[in-house]
Amino acid sequence: MAKEFDIKEWQYNFLTEQEEKGEMTKDAEKIANHPLLARINTKDEWVDVMKVLMDHGNTISQVSDSVKKTTLMAMVKTIGKKDTPQNGAL
Repeated sequence: MAKEFDIKEWQYNFLTEQEEKGEMTKDAEKIANHPLLARINTKDEWVDVMKVLMDHGNTISQVSDSVKKTTLMAMVKTIGKKDTPQNGAL
């Protein structure tokens, strides 16, 4: 008998795979390389930006609460492990 399609499992697997590959959309690359990011240099500013992005997700029909949770859980797993310029690994 075929396994029933589970959208949450699919979303988790897809997002985890994207994160592992380090793939980023072109728009996200533009934001990641934008000079304004250099202005975010305190904990409070960083928290505010994270809240703004989460709130912006509410305006995107494809971003359900499940997508938010799945994405955040995948990101939490990489804290302190990911090679980024910010942690001096690149």
